[in-house]
Amino acid sequence: MEDKNVQKLLDMLYGMIDEARGATFSSEKCIINREEALDLLDEVRTKLPAELSKAQDLMKSKEQYVDKANREVKRMLDQAQDEAKRLRDQAQEESRRMLEKGVYVVGFCYPVVPKGRDRIRTQISAGHTKEDLDFAVKCFREVKEEMGL
Repeated sequence: MEDKNVQKLLDMLYGMIDEARGATFSSEKCIINREEALDLLDEVRTKLPAELSKAQDLMKSKEQYVDKANREVKRMLDQAQDEAKRLRDQAQEESRRMLEKGVYVVGFCYPVVPKGRDRIRTQISAGHTKEDLDFAVKCFREVKEEMGL
């Protein structure tokens, strides 16, 4: 008999029974070749443990893959949260230093802006002179240099 998987063997047994000649005076019973049917059942019995083991190995492999993917996602989320916190802290520190120099700026962070997109905002008005703006730019440069940005 050629190498067949359990499903194919069961299909063959089903076909054998389905195509069998009916027993006399009975619609429920049929006549099949006993030796052929027993050979198919023996082959199923032999192959079933191997196929079940293969299926269990596949399930275990899938679970390991999913677990690894979940760990990687968690690592990426943790890394993104750490980076967002670092950027937020940096924006707040930059804002604090600018205020110490006499320039009022506001650090914006989540939820005002998207996570990881923290920034410093200023507001310029017609009342500011060129000297005011030059002073603010100078302070931004100093803070940037102080903070290594």
